[in-house]
Amino acid sequence: MNTKRCLPLFMLIFIAVTSCTKTLSREEFRTAIMGKIDADVIKLVGRPDDTRETYSTRDTYSSKMWIYFKKTNDPVTKKTDGTTVVSFDAKGNTVTGIDYRAN
Repeated sequence: MNTKRCLPLFMLIFIAVTSCTKTLSREEFRTAIMGKIDADVIKLVGRPDDTRETYSTRDTYSSKMWIYFKKTNDPVTKKTDGTTVVSFDAKGNTVTGIDYRAN
């Protein structure tokens, strides 16, 4: 089997198994969802604990953010991040950014 083809499948299985039982490293979380659509994010890391949408009156676009509580670990301090904020593109479909916060 081709290793490059197996890696995404392995990551999917790994995250599906571990997402219910423990936190993920920031790298695992980022690798799993960056560039993915919202439905895939739910499959990979679960539903967000909170959501936010912002609207621009000038440009008539909306922006979506999903917030996860205690989902990722800081690689330096080895502590669990308080919140992990996932940002989506202007259409609200694809992950474009992830912000990790201690509190």
